[in-house]
Formats: sequence, C-alpha cells, structure tokens
Amino acid sequence: MGRKKVRVFRIIASEKTKSPKRGALEILGYYHPENHPATLEFNQAHIEKMLANGAELSPTLAHLLAKKGVKGAEKFVDSKKVFKKMTKDPEKLAEMKKAEEAKKAPAPAKPEEKKEEAPATEPKTE
Repeated sequence: MGRKKVRVFRIIASEKTKSPKRGALEILGYYHPENHPATLEFNQAHIEKMLANGAELSPTLAHLLAKKGVKGAEKFVDSKKVFKKMTKDPEKLAEMKKAEEAKKAPAPAKPEEKKEEAPATEPKTE
C-alpha cells in the first residue's frame, strides 16, 4: 500500500489461518512511518474491545500500540526486543534493567523463627 518508495501499512483484523493480503475482516487503522513524526491512526476503543475478546497482536503492532497507551497491548510486547532497542538511550536502559532485575529477584525471605526444642525426657523404667 502507498505510493512508490512511500511506505504505508494497514492495521487489520484477520483470522490467523488467512493471508493478511486477502483475509482482512476489517481495517482498524493505518501506520505511516515516512511522516515525521511517524503517524499511527487507529480506532482505539475497537482495538481494546477486540483484545478483551481474545484477539492477539503481532509484536511490532503491540509495541506501537503500547506506546500510544492501548490497554492490553503490553502483554504482547517482546521485552527482549524492546530492551535491545532501548539500549541507545541511557535513561531508558537503566529503567529497563531495574525492571528486569525486579522480575528476576526472588521475594525477600522471611527470617526463620528458631523454635526451642523441649529437652528430651527418657521414659522412666521401674
């Protein structure tokens, strides 16, 4: 889609088994990466409704929609790919590292209480 040497992408809803070029159930929006800044036009309410009903997003679209604040898009974002892209910005790099460490770090262990054992008493034999 688009003119020669001008990229424009459609955001569509389709079944997983169908080809994206033929099986579009409906067009939900457009992405124009050539504009400065890149333009993302979409029906946010409709996309959020579809996500609530079990629709899945591609990782690229999930990243774009998560940046725009669509609820439910964050769970489809591949954090490793995002981490690689963010390494150029030192502030975001530090923020991402803290978040990764917080996920990996185990919950603080509760100090174990030491119970005093009662002295063993031997049975009396008579």
